[in-house]
Amino acid sequence: MNQTVERLKVLGVFSYVLGVFTFCCSFFPIFHLIFGIAMISFPEVMATPKNPSETPPPAWFIQLVGTMFTLIPLMIMCLGFLFSVIYIRLGYLLQNQRNATECIVY
Repeated sequence: MNQTVERLKVLGVFSYVLGVFTFCCSFFPIFHLIFGIAMISFPEVMATPKNPSETPPPAWFIQLVGTMFTLIPLMIMCLGFLFSVIYIRLGYLLQNQRNATECIVY
């Protein structure tokens, strides 16, 4: 029985570490989010062509792409934060030996 309790505590620590790692990795899409907000806010700057003879894309297209660059990273970040909270809660439940059914579901 004592060995089982010790293994549950080790699993709880691993769940804490996984939760913190997931939380830190959830910030990777922040660069895409900032770029998407810039595309929505300043479409005329993003649409300037390198060659003056080229026609720039319309502003609505730049804003549409900016919206996709904003919404998709937001969803990825929210899911990452959700998973990190779930892993941290799982670590808490494993260390305190509570809600075995909930631990199995996670």
